[in-house]
Amino acid sequence: MIKKKTRWFHQIVEHLPLRWRLAIVSFGLLTIILITSGIILSLTEEYTLISNQATVLSTQASIVVGANSPLLPKSSGQAQPLNSALASDLVKKIQNSLGRSVQIAILSDDGKPLAYSDPRHPFLAGNKEFLKQDKSSTSYSLVSNAQGQREMVVWYRANVLLDKQTMDYAPVYLQLSTPTSQIDSVIATTRLIQGLITLVALVIAGLLTLPLIRQALRPLVEMEQVSGRIADGELSLRLREPVASDEVGRLAQAFNRMVARLEKMLVRQKQFVADVSHELRTPLTGLSGSLEMLLLEANNGDTEAALRLMRGMYAVVERMQLLVGDLLILSRLDEGQIVLRRPRRVEPGPLIAEVCEQIWQQFPDHDHLEIHNLDAAWATSGDPEQLRRVFHNLLENACKFTPPSGTIAITVGNEPVKRQGKAMLCVQVRDSGIGIPEEALEHVFERFYRVDQSRTRGNAPGGSGLGLSIVDGIVRAHGGSVCIESVLNRGTTVIVYLPVLEGDR
Repeated sequence: MIKKKTRWFHQIVEHLPLRWRLAIVSFGLLTIILITSGIILSLTEEYTLISNQATVLSTQASIVVGANSPLLPKSSGQAQPLNSALASDLVKKIQNSLGRSVQIAILSDDGKPLAYSDPRHPFLAGNKEFLKQDKSSTSYSLVSNAQGQREMVVWYRANVLLDKQTMDYAPVYLQLSTPTSQIDSVIATTRLIQGLITLVALVIAGLLTLPLIRQALRPLVEMEQVSGRIADGELSLRLREPVASDEVGRLAQAFNRMVARLEKMLVRQKQFVADVSHELRTPLTGLSGSLEMLLLEANNGDTEAALRLMRGMYAVVERMQLLVGDLLILSRLDEGQIVLRRPRRVEPGPLIAEVCEQIWQQFPDHDHLEIHNLDAAWATSGDPEQLRRVFHNLLENACKFTPPSGTIAITVGNEPVKRQGKAMLCVQVRDSGIGIPEEALEHVFERFYRVDQSRTRGNAPGGSGLGLSIVDGIVRAHGGSVCIESVLNRGTTVIVYLPVLEGDR
């Protein structure tokens, strides 16, 4: 049953708005604190007043007993029972000293009543439980009289002198009682004041808490509204960031950065789709035209013309295969899995030589391709196909953005260099091409990023903006890194760092 009620309560709370849940928690905590503090203060006050009243009665008892009959050490004289006449006389004397507001009774050492100031108020006369207590100390108790009012009863143990010559004494208990109506009235007043203070505090808290919570949660409400509009496609919207640098403010800043990055990525993706569409449409158009000519036998039986058409078609297919390969690499980068197939020892010299042969065939006009130090003895461990793609992309970019009269050089480092505590093989690809603006250097490894649309049209072949991002992903998968240096209109240098094979260190 309790679990069902708790589950029902949780279901109700979960459907409440966040500000109401925060308000309920705040009100609950404040109410518990106020009630608990009120109870503690009330009990402390009651205990203090009762203890003071008991101390006063005990002091009065000791004074009146000492004034009416000297107290004797227990070892002196002989203990005798006290008779009722002497007890009644002692009660009258004590009554005259303390007044009518205090009721008096004298008990024998065994708890039997000997005399009362008022027989209608015997109170705890003959209380056997009290007689079990330490009789050398003063004790008190709170009881209810016949009218239902509280009264305080104090016992005081005394030795009453019976005979001055023989120094005989009688051990007795003096019982004093007085109403606690004044104390009860003070405590009731205090509790009433505390209740009013608690009520006023809760009302003030209610008037202040909800507006403050609403103000504090306003950025979240705006975030909810803006998020809905962004989900509908309005990516240019941003949250208004709060002035205070708290958790909500930092959340708004992170949200704006996320949306800005999302907008940038979508813009680049749209541009990428447009570029890929253009790159695919152009060769497909040529391929379609060549096939149509072959199907229509436009070559008039000329075998050489047919071969030229097929060679052109094959070149187009190869170009499309390269583009599709880049897209596959990109998808693996997105998934964070660049698979290194059969990693083995790779010497950069022979591999770069093979790539340069391909580049010379691809860009026959660039006859200023220099190769330095390909016979370096250092090697790395990795996937030769992936590394071949890295250097092919770098040399291809260099050729695209360097005029035929320019210079392109690829150099293998003579000695390993230390980077992040590891020995690295260094390979540089340097060109004297058009260079990259300084503000674009930090973005060149981002996917879909292209420095300038006009730079990939006209004299320069088209590009998808994937080459350097693929290079960076493959090199990182090999445990290396890539950095780039460039000066606009003066050239670019790309440096590839690859871990040196363990046996070569």
